[in-house]
Amino acid sequence: MFTGIIHEIGTITRLVKHGSQAQLKIDAKETASRLRVGDSVAVCGVCLTATDVRGALFTADVSYETLDVTTIGSKRAVTPGGFLGGHLVSGHVEGVGVLIQKRSQGENVVLRFSAPADILEASIPRGSMAVEGVSLTITDMDEKYFEVVIIPHTLRATNLGSLKIRGKVNLEADLIGRYVIKAIRGINGKQGE
Repeated sequence: MFTGIIHEIGTITRLVKHGSQAQLKIDAKETASRLRVGDSVAVCGVCLTATDVRGALFTADVSYETLDVTTIGSKRAVTPGGFLGGHLVSGHVEGVGVLIQKRSQGENVVLRFSAPADILEASIPRGSMAVEGVSLTITDMDEKYFEVVIIPHTLRATNLGSLKIRGKVNLEADLIGRYVIKAIRGINGKQGE
């Protein structure tokens, strides 16, 4: 379980795809210094397992499922992190969003993302959303998009400031929202009474 507070921007030094899987080697000194083989680490919001840790580098294997439902397979540089703070982020990415608008608001930047309907359904204004594993507060939304405001510290400490229009991001809705939706609908997807 992660909390969406990013500690470091890392760099993929190797991305090798073999068959339906891939192996990442990531240079992230602060993160690697805290890891042991078998530990979970969030990379762009995706929960991965460290399979090797050497100095400032760690390695993680990526399954076909993760490659299919996240942006990991297309990455050249990533943001590993996520130890304490923020909101509860599982690292189990639920879908991919697309940056559709980017505008300045004083020293901050407002990002508007389109997102899959089920992710938006589990979200509320002033609630939390993990974007690339970064814990953010939803400031505005409707049935097709959500917005977040990125403060200067987050712009410097994550890769969110470098996102381009039509760029894809990994999304994970607030875990508590998911549980509320499930409770309302009932275990079999039936409408609650």
